[in-house]
Amino acid sequence: MKLKHLLENSTEVAYSSLTKEEKSKMVGAIKSYNEYRKGLKVDCVYETAQKIMEAVNLAERYAIKECGDWMQAKMVERDMKEIKRDASKMYEEAQKMKEIEKQLEMLYEQVGMRLERYFEIADSMTEAPRSQTSNVTINPSAQNQ
Repeated sequence: MKLKHLLENSTEVAYSSLTKEEKSKMVGAIKSYNEYRKGLKVDCVYETAQKIMEAVNLAERYAIKECGDWMQAKMVERDMKEIKRDASKMYEEAQKMKEIEKQLEMLYEQVGMRLERYFEIADSMTEAPRSQTSNVTINPSAQNQ
């Protein structure tokens, strides 16, 4: 068992040649690197949490004003307090996601800069990546690094 684990994680396996399919997949994935940035955005979650907070605050004012008697107002007030607590938690988590997004962006840039030393990364605005390319060209400047 232990030897099998060592063999699977050995440098021979890690540095084995890629198949044509694996090579094509790698080239396409690296050329498309600039497209991956879109997947790191959490703006939608953050904006949604803000809208929910606004809606909850307005709903609380409306619901309490529309209550007919004191008992009903107290019940609505208690419910709204719980709703606001949950919406606040949601907003806090969205804030955390925003901070994590910044960290992901930084790591994304570092990975991209390092990959660009060795491989061509297509510009997301002007060039479509060629995923069927089987020849990988290593940047000549990468050999000196």
